[in-house]
Amino acid sequence: MTTTNLADRELATCESPPATGDQRDAAARRSKIIAAAEGRLRASPYLSLRTIYCEFHEGMLILRGSLPTYYMKQQAQAAVADVEGVGRVFNQIEVCSLDVLRCDD
Repeated sequence: MTTTNLADRELATCESPPATGDQRDAAARRSKIIAAAEGRLRASPYLSLRTIYCEFHEGMLILRGSLPTYYMKQQAQAAVADVEGVGRVFNQIEVCSLDVLRCDD
């Protein structure tokens, strides 16, 4: 066996199997939900909400990032609460006071 064949063989064992149609559909759905949620945040008149990013897993939308007030944290959650496909919002946004540079959950 030559070195090239061994390298090809090792590479082949590290590759993931091709995605099935269901996996591709789920990934496309997840991307669409994240885009809709982040689109709402980006369209908000509250500029600080535009820094928040989203993840989506098994019906749950997860909000991440930091904001200056609890009010803004609530506004972010309200903005995405009724995005189609979202069963629950898990708000992981940290509230960081700008004057003392301290974050609280």
